[in-house]
Amino acid sequence: MKAPLHQPTCLSTVRRWWGATINSLRLNAIAYQFRDGRWFIIKRRTVLGRCLTPVANLFFRLARLPIAFRRGMHAWQKGELSNFRLLNPGFAAARIDGVAIRQEQLPGQDLWLHLRRGTLTRRMVRAAGQEFRRVHGLWCDFYDGPWSHADGAMRNVLYDPATHRARLIDFELYHDPRLSPRRRHADDLAAFLLDLASRAPRRRWLAYALNFLHAYGDATILAPLRRALARPTGLAGLWWKVRTNFVNEYRVTRRMARLRRTLEHSPGAAYFVERPYLATSRSSAAFRLSAAIRAASPATARRSAPAPQRPVPAAAGSRPRPSWSVLRSPAPLPLRGTSPPARPGRWAP
Repeated sequence: MKAPLHQPTCLSTVRRWWGATINSLRLNAIAYQFRDGRWFIIKRRTVLGRCLTPVANLFFRLARLPIAFRRGMHAWQKGELSNFRLLNPGFAAARIDGVAIRQEQLPGQDLWLHLRRGTLTRRMVRAAGQEFRRVHGLWCDFYDGPWSHADGAMRNVLYDPATHRARLIDFELYHDPRLSPRRRHADDLAAFLLDLASRAPRRRWLAYALNFLHAYGDATILAPLRRALARPTGLAGLWWKVRTNFVNEYRVTRRMARLRRTLEHSPGAAYFVERPYLATSRSSAAFRLSAAIRAASPATARRSAPAPQRPVPAAAGSRPRPSWSVLRSPAPLPLRGTSPPARPGRWAP
């Protein structure tokens, strides 16, 4: 038996209230400062944040989730500053005091805001996929391997329309260093895709997801990504709801199942290549993925649909235009003394 598409109003109200309550629990207080001709963001850890992070780490441990908040103010400041400098080498960042840091404001707005406003485009999600691929190739001493974000939600991805580039922010969480790089990277991509599936329009979310994965361009991430997109059970399911912003669970589950089938039924290496712009063959991976993106695009569906034929009204006092069957020359009449012509489709004597 399938779950209802629309849940009762009371449950929807409780879900929205609970989601708004979770999102309102801010770990840091944000302030802006203009200094030396540049804008800076001052992040100060609040008392509520210092109390919530140990509780959240206990929940992550009980739910067996491979993420955690950084323990202690010194570890939090060190992680924020080191990751910010690694990903954005041209921007300044410094420690102010024991509970605050200062970072130069990055250009652009987060993609979550674009998604809610309805201004998200495929160019934005492609820029996000390229940025994830770039930062996943950076070396990190903490992991002793490739870098990962641990919270790749759309709120933490900024897009600059002037340069058409995306940047990552907010390095509160970290992955378990014992995880393999592929699993850590798949978790980052799954967080981004869950935001897309929870809020994107019905006719565009799949095209956005395929463009994002195509821009990322790594075939080895498919297998761990399919596992990361599955809905977990137990306490981990609560964190899955937090990542999906407490929207209709049946809708998100159905969309994730469709995306998993799309990635599973297609050959892994055929969907992604290192340099898709170099492939020109119709049997290449880039061509097949581009065809899948065009098929999922709503604009393609509108172009391929036949245009409805509107009847042309006849002018007043004019006779209707004769059809083609009337304009055809009639069959010649038979001569006297001969048999009439046989009807088409039947045997003539």
